[in-house]
Amino acid sequence: IYTYVYDELDLKESWRVENIIASIDKDNVEEGSFESEVVSIIQDNKRPTTGFYLDDKSIYRTNETNSGVNNKNIRLTIDSSMSDKIRDVLKDDSFSNLDNVGVVLLEANTGKIRAMVQKDESEANVNLGIGQLGFEPGSIFKILTEAIALNEGLVNVTDTFTCNGNICTNSGKSYAHGTLTVNKAFEVSCNDIFAKLGQLIGYENLLKYTTNLGLYNKVLGLAGENREEAVGVMPKLTDGVSNFAIGQCVTVTPLQIAGAVNAIVNDGIYIKPSLIEAIVDDDNNVIENIQNEENRIFTSTTSKLVKNSMSNVITNGTGTAAKVDGIIQGGKTGTATGEGGATTHGWFAGYFELDNKLYTLVIVAPNINGVDENGTELAGGNTAAPIYREIIKALISE
Repeated sequence: IYTYVYDELDLKESWRVENIIASIDKDNVEEGSFESEVVSIIQDNKRPTTGFYLDDKSIYRTNETNSGVNNKNIRLTIDSSMSDKIRDVLKDDSFSNLDNVGVVLLEANTGKIRAMVQKDESEANVNLGIGQLGFEPGSIFKILTEAIALNEGLVNVTDTFTCNGNICTNSGKSYAHGTLTVNKAFEVSCNDIFAKLGQLIGYENLLKYTTNLGLYNKVLGLAGENREEAVGVMPKLTDGVSNFAIGQCVTVTPLQIAGAVNAIVNDGIYIKPSLIEAIVDDDNNVIENIQNEENRIFTSTTSKLVKNSMSNVITNGTGTAAKVDGIIQGGKTGTATGEGGATTHGWFAGYFELDNKLYTLVIVAPNINGVDENGTELAGGNTAAPIYREIIKALISE
């Protein structure tokens, strides 16, 4: 009787990061893709094999024909403990009304993806926008708009603008916020005032900055049939700079927007999010460390001002449902409704400090509809923001 043990891919969780890599067809990869990068690392690896033979007493013996001792192995950036804690939060009954949720957690100073999970991992990966064009980011895009306006010296956070209710609404009706500072407009997520900031910045400048922040391009580079990572949709000039500035007429993947927001969290420096941390041998000794290039986009002053604005959102603004006592944190809510109101996505993009290290955390709840237990229409503030809060509480707990 012969017995053996083997690993099998669980197709019910085919979009877990580990399974995305495990299911690569090394004989059919696109040049320049993430898959080709993985294959180039492991292409000369040998599978450990064992031979069997009959000795002179007709007893079966084994001899190892190859141990794989010189193989190159890939160490992922994924923190399995963090990922499991996030999965437990998403499975909680509190969020049973949400069919799916995508979560991206980045280590701010390295851009390493410490967790990239979703509630239903049998569905195509929402964090990478597989099989779609991505999602409109809605008001979380205002993080970038404020940063660009400040960085260009066009405004200060204390400058005032007046909202006349041209594109701001409350309970489905036109609503004028009145005269607000830039900082306060960010807290209450005023569309009118941020549209005016967009006019000051201009289409070309918005496009230049957001391109440098990794939008409109693949992040990891997944390619191939049924696994094509989305590049998002770049806004056209004819779409209107006002729409651009408030996160409409543009689509992003959660991983893209996490990388962009992370540039602000990381003192203004953009690092393309990475999934491969190092190449190691069979004893887990590092053969080669992998680190993506750093690119300064914003000044340190801009970064500090925007992070302060994000902190105010949680303490005084639209993101109070994300508040966790006793930690350094900040964020921004977003609700994006597609053309004709057919689809609505709830967002929260923020940062927090854990063990003296900053992390960027982005949550998307796609295709939400209906109302919460208080009868309030579902939006980023009552879907993604509470998930953000519970994830942080889970991560900081012993």
